[in-house]
Amino acid sequence: MTAAYDHPSSDELEPDLDEAERDELLDREVDDGRALEAIDHEDLDDVDEPAPAPEREPAPALALCVRCHERRVWDPAGFYPGDPYAGHCAGCRDQLTRDARLQAETEREAARAAELKAANERMHARFAASPYSCPDCGEKVLDRPGRCGACLVLERERQDRRDIVDATARALPVRYRWCSFSAPELAQRVLDTKAIAQVRKAVADGADRILLLGPTPGVGKTVLGACALVELAALRGFEGRFIEAQDYAYARARAPLGAEVPDVQAAIECDALVIDELGPDKPVHNSPVAETIHARHAAMRVTIVTSGVSLAQLAERFGDGILRRLTEGAAVIHVTKGAPR
Repeated sequence: MTAAYDHPSSDELEPDLDEAERDELLDREVDDGRALEAIDHEDLDDVDEPAPAPEREPAPALALCVRCHERRVWDPAGFYPGDPYAGHCAGCRDQLTRDARLQAETEREAARAAELKAANERMHARFAASPYSCPDCGEKVLDRPGRCGACLVLERERQDRRDIVDATARALPVRYRWCSFSAPELAQRVLDTKAIAQVRKAVADGADRILLLGPTPGVGKTVLGACALVELAALRGFEGRFIEAQDYAYARARAPLGAEVPDVQAAIECDALVIDELGPDKPVHNSPVAETIHARHAAMRVTIVTSGVSLAQLAERFGDGILRRLTEGAAVIHVTKGAPR
């Protein structure tokens, strides 16, 4: 509603008007104010009273889950036509869905197992009807004469082992490539049959260090070391290397300055190593012999050492630490009898 009109004082009228003009202006403004008040009263009379808000219908009661009978269900009829989980709460829906998936996976696994069983039965029937047999084990083979799958695998393993034995034999000096415990020359080159038996037993028992000692030259220490190396290749598939201690001591001296010698790393990392004639020669600066013995002892790699000096002389030459790594838990075998040349 518009506020009541306040009549202006004569001081508020235009100062340059005469008295008659001021009265006329004042009367006109008063009439305008009364007209506005009348319009406001008419507008208020025409306003309708606000309509009352319609009463809300009470919410329907929620049904209980048909499975757990504990939680309420918002839509008992289901979320879509044909909903298989209509009337179930959200938790029961999730559980039933997981159970259905597990059941489907179980049925698929059972179907796959049945299919594999049927395929195996068909394969067995084909094997039984085959006229061919494995020449090694007598098992039936399909469609062709020859070895069965198991015998083929064994033959490949035997061939791989023969290749390793050949590679190890080629790593020996030419003079010792015949060496083997089954070679007929062994009985002529090594007369100490007890030493031969001890070396074979040490190899069969899995000794990781074998020390062959003998002050007399030509008794067969190197031959026994080479035979042990070949036996390790045949029994355990170890690829072996053979080094002469004095020649190996100069390996770094012959290398370019600052360059590591590949033979040194190969000697440290190979499966089995023979170090021949350790100890009698003079020390060599920056020799890798002691480092190789130390590293192979730490890695528990098989090391076979032949020497013509005593243990005390080895300790004096290389120190007690290297001697301990050579003899601790090792098979120390003394070869005493000479062989005719």
